Amino acid sequence: MTLDEKVRLCAEVVEEVAGRARDIVNAGMPATYETVLLVREFDRIGVDGIAVITPFFIEVTQDGLERHFTSVADAGATPIYLHDIPARTRNHIEPATARRLAAYLEVGCDAAAFEVYSGPDHLVHWSLQHGAAGCISGLGNVMPDVLARILACFNAGDEAGAAAAQDIYGRFRKELYALGYPPALVKRALYLMDPSVGASRQPALLPDPGQDARLATILRSYGLLG
Repeated sequence: MTLDEKVRLCAEVVEEVAGRARDIVNAGMPATYETVLLVREFDRIGVDGIAVITPFFIEVTQDGLERHFTSVADAGATPIYLHDIPARTRNHIEPATARRLAAYLEVGCDAAAFEVYSGPDHLVHWSLQHGAAGCISGLGNVMPDVLARILACFNAGDEAGAAAAQDIYGRFRKELYALGYPPALVKRALYLMDPSVGASRQPALLPDPGQDARLATILRSYGLLG
């Protein structure tokens, strides 16, 4: 999406949610100045948190990452979340860097309150068991009820229920992502479930009748498509 589209989408989501849940949006861009522009807009809209992914395409040192995140944090008053996904960006926030940034960002006014959210969909339950505050899940857009069940069971102390839900979630992830690029497949699966979401923009994934048929079979096997 363009910068203007991101800002508009964020504003509409905040309006729709209307305080019923926390709004955490992503403002990560390759360059610091672009990220700052988004942070200022999201700060103006009034979100609850801003996740900032490490710069992508540009190889950055730990010092560069620290300068990037501190500059971004100084651009607004909204709490900042460090988004580390080296498999996509090729830049990784080392633990020592995260500690320094946690102190700088004054997370919860106490670095000990530093919250960690997991990303890998096959590790949601494991992450919760090891102290994660929650998860950021792409797959949850397609299978929200099962994701919610993992968290609800875990919070209720039902480890067996959480493990069973995670098993379903993990199997669905494996089958879906075996077809190609995960984010585009999530979007395409949503499109098959509800065409109003629209198709992915090029060059992510072009419509393919054969792939759509395989996708539909997977979705039906999990009760996600009539």
